[in-house]
Amino acid sequence: MPLDDSHKDVDFWNLWEDNKKLFFKKCLKLMNGDVYEAEDALSDAMLKARDKMIHCGDRIHNFKGWALRLTENVCIDLLRRQRRLISFDEIPESLIYKEGDHVHLLMESIEKYCSREDFLKEIFESVCDLPSRLREPALLRFLYSEPYRDIAGRLHITEETARKRVQEARSVLKLQYGEKINSLFSSSEEKNMEPDSPVMKKIKQDVSSILTTVKSEIDFCCSTAWVVNLLPITGTNREALIFLPLKPGWQEKGFASFLKYISRHPGGWKKNLELAQILYAVGIWDQAEKEFRHVMTIHPRSFSARMLIGNMLMESGREDEAAKLFQQAGSLAYRDSSRHYLAGMTAMCRGEHNEAVKLFEQAGNLEPSNVSFRHAKGICLFKSGCYEDALRIFEDILAGSPGDIVSLAYCCEVSIILDHVKDAGTYIDRILEYNPYDFFGLTRKAGLDGLRGILGIKEQTRLRLITGRFDQLARILKEPKNEKFTNCGL
Repeated sequence: MPLDDSHKDVDFWNLWEDNKKLFFKKCLKLMNGDVYEAEDALSDAMLKARDKMIHCGDRIHNFKGWALRLTENVCIDLLRRQRRLISFDEIPESLIYKEGDHVHLLMESIEKYCSREDFLKEIFESVCDLPSRLREPALLRFLYSEPYRDIAGRLHITEETARKRVQEARSVLKLQYGEKINSLFSSSEEKNMEPDSPVMKKIKQDVSSILTTVKSEIDFCCSTAWVVNLLPITGTNREALIFLPLKPGWQEKGFASFLKYISRHPGGWKKNLELAQILYAVGIWDQAEKEFRHVMTIHPRSFSARMLIGNMLMESGREDEAAKLFQQAGSLAYRDSSRHYLAGMTAMCRGEHNEAVKLFEQAGNLEPSNVSFRHAKGICLFKSGCYEDALRIFEDILAGSPGDIVSLAYCCEVSIILDHVKDAGTYIDRILEYNPYDFFGLTRKAGLDGLRGILGIKEQTRLRLITGRFDQLARILKEPKNEKFTNCGL
């Protein structure tokens, strides 16, 4: 005999009170620990369960399991409604129309709009979880609709590589979201996206912090220091202090094969850049300039080539040419930090050292983690004769990066100029500790041994070995068959 409504009501309250704590724990978990939200959800679930218990209680055989599932569904519905909650100010104008004094909302369109916003948020969370090699080009393409050419320039990769990585990222997302990805990021759909919606603003805010970690346009990871005699170039007996990412290992085996590779693959700018750096290091600057310019022709956004040839021109007394080169590079730069840095290099070429220091500081403020901008400021102070100020800059860098070769070398140079021979010797020892074959460190220590002990036998051997290899490389590179490696029209 079925129970009447009053008996069902009493049974319901008894059963509910027996399991109330369990239901509340479920609500608390699903509502992310918010007690007030959990209490509201529990109250809604209780009323809904009571109503169903009265009308169809005969079909409920496991009250606890049934009520627990109902409570879970109520919480999920509340969460969905919260995600759909949108203030009037946040509704796009395209979804609002006015008729006299009345404002009408296209509710069906608003629901689609909110669904799209939720989907966009989920998509970009997935994009941000991709490996960095895919994440960065995908964000630039999908979020900012940047052309592949610009993505390639920003990430220092080829346009073809940029296309491949974006396509690979799209394929990964398609596995998770299906064909919806194709329509979402098609050109027609992108035009309909609301760029100023709350979700898109939040996405762009989060993504901007990711993109700031993309490798800087101006970032020189130097590992070795050289000194080059400029007498054959300028007619003045002085030296140039240069820094390169290469280690002396490239002087050993396979140099002939290296030159053959370059002659067979003239379009491979990376090997040509390496050759230019070798020519730069051994002092064959006329040929190095041709190779650097050839690299710039093949890969216009190669800031390494532009910086090195610019330094060569400055050291050779061709400051006006160097200034023009840095100005051209500034027009190719994407980042404000890069533009400030290149404007600083231009100012330094023109002898405007105070202006250059300010520009380097501005670049450093925009990219605090990029030590190249701090190097530039210290070098500018050194060239202007502010040795104590330069020393403070480089010592500050060494406090965070004890093996920074640029800072160690310039601290050594400043100490020699200020006649602090003991300090200079300490810096040299630190350089050789990090790189026992550093040519600058060995030559400077050999020059100081009258004041600071004798160059050790191992160090003498290393210096003779490197000097001999430099001479051998210079002879090979000056052979008639190796006089010209490129057809850059110079």
